[in-house]
Amino acid sequence: MRHGVSSSEWAGGSRSMVSEGAGDVLARLPYLRHRCDLDLLVFFHRHPRVLLTSERLVALLGYDLKQIAGSLETLIAAKVVTRTQHQTTGARMYVFEALDRDNDSLAPLLRTASARAGRLAIIGALEGRRVKEPSGASRSRLPQKHGENPNGE
Repeated sequence: MRHGVSSSEWAGGSRSMVSEGAGDVLARLPYLRHRCDLDLLVFFHRHPRVLLTSERLVALLGYDLKQIAGSLETLIAAKVVTRTQHQTTGARMYVFEALDRDNDSLAPLLRTASARAGRLAIIGALEGRRVKEPSGASRSRLPQKHGENPNGE
């Protein structure tokens, strides 16, 4: 027991508070649609300037190459990360650009995602976002995996 509350009650209560906050935080970041998007965002926050190949990102994060490539394109399009090609190697320089500008909507997400319970709440909110979308909209805008054709063609 913790301060007169059983551990299951305490954990459940904190989880629901974090989960409510996660949905609010994600509402301000519509470009985050997949777990891989979140994991790459947190990775680049922790490593704001990094020289890596795509294969190394795959090895570090544990997603397949198509998922990593799709999430990279999402973050680059949102102007959160920039990428430049190194001339002598196949590696690319990735720079977390959100540090260089005032990004009020990203800071709460990164704070929440820095703890395991917060990351799980955000993942749950991402999955809940897909469930709440109408089935047609979900297929056209939110494919299950990056690189997958949303219409099954």
